[in-house]
Parts: sequence; C-alpha cells; structure tokens
Amino acid sequence: EYIERAIPEWNPNMVHNLVFDGHNLAYRVVNALRNIPDPLSDSDGRPTSLIFGFLRSLAALKKRFEQANFYVVWDGSKQRRVNMYPEYKAGRPQHSDETYGEMERLRDMLPLFGVFQAHNPEEETDDLIACLLKNRLKGKHNLIVSTDRDFLQLVTYTDLLLVPKQGSRPEALYDPDKVVSEYGVPPRLMVHLRALVGDTSDNIPGVPRV
Repeated sequence: EYIERAIPEWNPNMVHNLVFDGHNLAYRVVNALRNIPDPLSDSDGRPTSLIFGFLRSLAALKKRFEQANFYVVWDGSKQRRVNMYPEYKAGRPQHSDETYGEMERLRDMLPLFGVFQAHNPEEETDDLIACLLKNRLKGKHNLIVSTDRDFLQLVTYTDLLLVPKQGSRPEALYDPDKVVSEYGVPPRLMVHLRALVGDTSDNIPGVPRV
C-alpha cells in the first residue's frame, strides 16, 4: 500500500537494478536454516543449504523484478574503521570455516546466473554500495536489499531500501518520506542520529541517556 501511495512510478518494471548486501542475505539464510533436521549437501558431502537458500531468495525477487539487473556486494576488511575505533563490531559471533567455504562456492556460481558481483578486500559492503549508487548506477532506479538500517543514509527518490520480512515484521520499502516519518530525520541526517543513539550491532555506544 505504501509503495502504491508514495511512489506510484516505482512498479517492478521500472526498477533497473537490485543491489544486495551479500553477507547480510547469506547470514539470514544461515540463521533461518540453522535448525533444519537434514541439512542439504552435494554428492561430495559438502554442505549446500546456504547456496540453496541464497539462490532461492534471489529467484523470488527475480520473479517480482524481471527486468532488473542483480548486483551482489560482498564484505571486505573492517580494518580501516577498527583503526579509528578499536571496539568497532567487537563481540560479533564468528562464523565457521564451513560457512565461508560454502560462500566462496556461491560466489563462483553467481556469474552463471547473470548476477554481477562487487568486492574490495579493503572495504566493507556499505562503502561499496555507496560507490555503486554514486557512480556506475547513478541516475538509475535502484533498490538496495538488506536488513541493515545503515543503508537508510543512502536513500533518495531513485535509490530505495527494501528491508525483507523478518519474522513477524513485514517487508518495508523506504523512500526519503518514509525515513522521515519513521525516524524523524531525512536520510542525510541518519548518520548523526546513529552517532547520538548508538548502534548495538556495530558496538557503537552513542551518547549516554540519548
């Protein structure tokens, strides 16, 4: 309903590019499949549940956005930010070598499905997606797909954020008006808001009592 009311020109055929936060989607798949009784594997015994779930998620969105190009952007090093703030992302759980191995095989497969990928070993996904939107994909109708609210600072009337459904929380689409209605500030001030209130996922404390 919100999509039809606020941005009627944003129908599926008008979306040029879907830009995925690759690790965000991969770890959501891992968490969703963590407790399945019979994990999937290939003929060599290697796990494939992550690959299956990831590709299934892409396929579901391809049905909705048939004309769009798909970009998957992968995380590199967080060291540049750690150098500025040593506690950055401290305490996050470590994922198994098995998960990373499966993710590497997934990355080898994606070009076979016509999916573009971006990765810089020195930079995080957020920065790479920002570079894509401000350069290669500038002037197009782009849809960032992630549950990471850090991307709200990139939202414009042509670069929107699609937050997939999480548990009982429905899917949400953010344009600048929805960012203001939900957070009280426009996208360009989201970074200031995060600095004040903090961010537990990145271990940023914020200002006490704010």
